[in-house]
Amino acid sequence: MKPPIRPLASEADAELQDLVTRRRQLVDLLTAEQNRLSGLRGTAQADIAAHIAWRKDRIQQLDEQIDTQIHPCQRDYAF
Repeated sequence: MKPPIRPLASEADAELQDLVTRRRQLVDLLTAEQNRLSGLRGTAQADIAAHIAWRKDRIQQLDEQIDTQIHPCQRDYAF
């Protein structure tokens, strides 16, 4: 029994997949930074807090890019 042949993903689908993968990576890194934050004081705590804020902003930007990519695809499948 052979698996069904599937077409290659379109360029837009591949880019969307890359964006989702990158978002997942940033969320994992954000979680790690938040875990590091506990127990720190002073400059180290401030540095990690700034990095956490940057990651949250970047995740928000990726969310917007993903949303922009998804909506054209949804229009293709609308009734």
